[in-house]
Amino acid sequence: PPMLGLDVVQGNFGISVPLQEIPLSYYQIEKLSDVRMEDFDVVMIPGAFCPWNMVAAGAPIEFLKKAHDAGKIIAAICHGPIAVAAADLVNGKKIAGVSSCKDALRIMGGTYNNDWAAAIDGQIVTARTPPEVPEFLDAITEALLSQ
Repeated sequence: PPMLGLDVVQGNFGISVPLQEIPLSYYQIEKLSDVRMEDFDVVMIPGAFCPWNMVAAGAPIEFLKKAHDAGKIIAAICHGPIAVAAADLVNGKKIAGVSSCKDALRIMGGTYNNDWAAAIDGQIVTARTPPEVPEFLDAITEALLSQ
């Protein structure tokens, strides 16, 4: 069924994506301020515009800091490590991510290597791009099992 009168959304890289209407009750959405640390084990940050939206909003970056301080795994893929850097969590860490972010990640003290599909450094798990999702998921699992 159409959503807001549209059947197809223009995605990144000119890819057309069929849009499905999802009932609002399908996913429970909570305010970030209502999320309790004991209710999750991993914070996963996708790429694209998400990290810049997190930085602009501010509260999600503070949430990352608190989650890290609480011992949670912080996982980010593609452009996602930018949010981890904004939370001052990459200094001295091995960081994978999309190559366009390498300079920013290095400036923030991260050790970046474009050859890494995924990297685990303590609580920080990062991966290069969507084709490396299998390696990313394996790295998250490994990090969880090592806690």
